[in-house]
Amino acid sequence: MTRRHCGLIFPPGTYQAPQFYWRGGDEFKEAEHLQSDYLQTKREHSKVKKELEEIQNEYREVNEALTNREEQAVALASSLGGASATTGENSRLNKEIAKLTVEISNIEEKITEASERTQPVYLAQLERERSQIYVAVERLTHDLESTQKEIHDLNQEYYSLLTSDEWMDANMINSQYQIINRERLKLRSEVNKHFEDQNYAKESKPDTSNRTKKSISSTANVAELLDQSEIYQNQLNSASHNRFMAQTTRKVLVATKLDIIAQLNTILSDLNLEEVNIDELKDKYLPDGPLTPTKRPATQLSSRGVKTARSIRRPLSKTGRM
Repeated sequence: MTRRHCGLIFPPGTYQAPQFYWRGGDEFKEAEHLQSDYLQTKREHSKVKKELEEIQNEYREVNEALTNREEQAVALASSLGGASATTGENSRLNKEIAKLTVEISNIEEKITEASERTQPVYLAQLERERSQIYVAVERLTHDLESTQKEIHDLNQEYYSLLTSDEWMDANMINSQYQIINRERLKLRSEVNKHFEDQNYAKESKPDTSNRTKKSISSTANVAELLDQSEIYQNQLNSASHNRFMAQTTRKVLVATKLDIIAQLNTILSDLNLEEVNIDELKDKYLPDGPLTPTKRPATQLSSRGVKTARSIRRPLSKTGRM
């Protein structure tokens, strides 16, 4: 005896677990009820739509038949002779009557809609919505005024801060810090370069020729000349450092002043006043401008190629490194 095949309720790959949801206290808001109402309404909509199409088709057929009959009546009257004018007038009046009937129907619909909107319930609902909108507008207006006042107060504080002596002093302190920091980096670079020259420069071998011995023995003031050369070299280094500091100080201070002017331009813009042209000032006072210090060529003298009588070597560690 063979076992009878049992078909599946859901074909393979088509089963979906039912969606879980919490049930509430109102049965008319449950998913089954809403889904059933939706399907019922959809079926009724399809049915009514089909009936409407049938009525429209019937109206179209009747209208065409009426038009044909009127045309036949006009043709018959014209063939009869004397009564043709009266028949044409009747046809025109019938068309006007039909047109006025449609207009009267539209006016009656508008009157019905207006009558429904004049009901006390509808008016009460409109009045309630009006009061809610009025309260919302009042609240938003108050919030807008408060926000504008806060913005105005914050702008006043910001303007006072930008024009205060404390803010100017803070900018100057920041400028001095930048100047000192650049000087520190410059000095560190020069010191490292000096120690590098002292530790890695090749020592010149003494010239033991007869001419050199004779020149050294005949010159008594060599030490004095070397001391004087060292003094001049120190003066040159000091002048170069002073020139670097003067240019650095000017650049930093000009940049700081331009930043302050740019900040003050925001105040002028908010007050609808004419702003200062920052680009014109940058082209005029920053490097490569007409009012910048004249750039001098770098000195040909350096501590690498100058031999001094008094040289201080940096002490080396046991490994031979600095």
